[in-house]
Amino acid sequence: MPCRRVALQPMNFQRHIVCNAASNASGFDGSSNHNSIDPARFTTSGIGAQINSQDSAILATTTTQARIEHATDCGNGAGSGSPPDDTSRRWDDSGDSPSKGTGLGPFALLLRGVRGRLEADPYFTTKLLIECGLDAAIITGANIAARKERFLRELEFTFCHLAISLLSDFGLVYLLAPSTTRPPPVTGSLRARLKLNLLPAHVFQLSPSGQVPFSAKARIATLLLKGVQYGAIGLCMGALGAAAVHGLIIIRETIDPSFIPPKSVQSILGTGAVWSGFMATSSNIRYNALTVLEDIMYSKGPGMGKIGSFALRLVNNYAGAAQWVKVTSVHNIEEEWKPRRVT
Repeated sequence: MPCRRVALQPMNFQRHIVCNAASNASGFDGSSNHNSIDPARFTTSGIGAQINSQDSAILATTTTQARIEHATDCGNGAGSGSPPDDTSRRWDDSGDSPSKGTGLGPFALLLRGVRGRLEADPYFTTKLLIECGLDAAIITGANIAARKERFLRELEFTFCHLAISLLSDFGLVYLLAPSTTRPPPVTGSLRARLKLNLLPAHVFQLSPSGQVPFSAKARIATLLLKGVQYGAIGLCMGALGAAAVHGLIIIRETIDPSFIPPKSVQSILGTGAVWSGFMATSSNIRYNALTVLEDIMYSKGPGMGKIGSFALRLVNNYAGAAQWVKVTSVHNIEEEWKPRRVT
């Protein structure tokens, strides 16, 4: 295998010869003796001059350098136990270098991720709209049933509930969608970065054709990783939603004398902690299973896929809501509200 990054320069012509010859001699698998290469056999055929004994020291140095560069550029090294270099070739083809993305801001990284998901899955937007639309309809109906004649007067509470839930829905769909864009590098060793970036998008994702199939360890690692990510979303959204409701109640008490505050509200830290655990476990398992069933439905055609996606996500939303009610009944996250205004 020829080296890709060894430049053919006048002052470094011997290095080019040694690198290609060393590659053909052993493949850098540690099984051949590279010191057995005879310097006398390498000639600069275009010039007709032969490497003499005066250049032996330079030849030994350049041979070692070529071996290192070849192991880095042309493969991962069988002795190191690293995976094949299919991914680096795929990243190069897409124009994404391993360091690209580190200097981008959060919004630019998000747009880059959305673009990659749209390229990998033409139905990503449809799935996202179905998930958000169903959740919005359920939340609006639940608020109408709970607030009744107070629904229009307390519309800001419904908007707050919708905003938090829709942000969570976006994260739930986004994190499990396949993408053609390589994720930004993570901190740690090169091997750790490769392992994280080579995990499937979701637990049951089919292995891409022409690549090494996903192992059971990779799928288990994906389930754990998605659990951490879902838990982080639940912690942030749960605490943020409860804090927003607290703030809205205080504002209404201040500006609206007719407003009657609730007797109890969900605590900020309690809601964040419970929602984090709920999303890391229940939501994580349900959405991984939903995603593979949805992919099967879309494989039968766009029409069947959209109908199946709607049905699956509707059932999943109701199942999640029912489980959340049971969880909150076990873990008491309610706290008494102390009015800021004396009635």
